[in-house]
Amino acid sequence: MQQLPCSDLFTDGSYRNNGITNDFRFDKGRQEISLQETDIGKFKVPTLRNVEYTAPYMHNGSLSTLEEVLDHYTNGMKPSETIDAVFHKNDGSLGIDLTEEEKKNLIAFLKTLSDQEFINNKNFSEY
Repeated sequence: MQQLPCSDLFTDGSYRNNGITNDFRFDKGRQEISLQETDIGKFKVPTLRNVEYTAPYMHNGSLSTLEEVLDHYTNGMKPSETIDAVFHKNDGSLGIDLTEEEKKNLIAFLKTLSDQEFINNKNFSEY
């Protein structure tokens, strides 16, 4: 099977800490492989293709809906030394400022990345 470029999968293939946890005692993320302290809490950025069908979300399955994911990014991020710089706001807090309308629009956009034909194609089914 041909591997699609990262852009076709809507991911950059990087490893990032998105603040889902700040307790790394049992799950250190990429650091378990790289052995680099700077990789603690970093996990691979997943594809956004068919994201509406891939719940639960986050590396640990802690979020059940896309709404919960966006709530996490607006007001649920946990600070740690390796959290990705993109989440640091000018006032020192963490997150992405999104209104309820922006969240609704973002979820509608994410659902446009769904491919019903692929999901229902028996050639890609285990059954």
